[in-house]
Amino acid sequence: MQNRGNLYVASAGRVICLRKSDGKELWRTKLPKLFKDITTILVEDETIFAATQGELFALNPKTGNVDWQMPLKAGAGVCILGSDAPSA
Repeated sequence: MQNRGNLYVASAGRVICLRKSDGKELWRTKLPKLFKDITTILVEDETIFAATQGELFALNPKTGNVDWQMPLKAGAGVCILGSDAPSA
């Protein structure tokens, strides 16, 4: 992503964007289901990926809007995200 001035925080069913310089909350997204498990995130290119309880979400890093979501066939539970993105 071009703007590296933000910090993305995941909690149970939520993703929060904070400005690194002063901690100001820029947006907060509640994922569209009730999740009690930990949400994990991966920031890559122009997308934030959030996974929890067998669901994967793609969020817009500027707005926090959910661009798409899909169930994971692995089932419910805690999800760990990884990527094979090439190094710079």
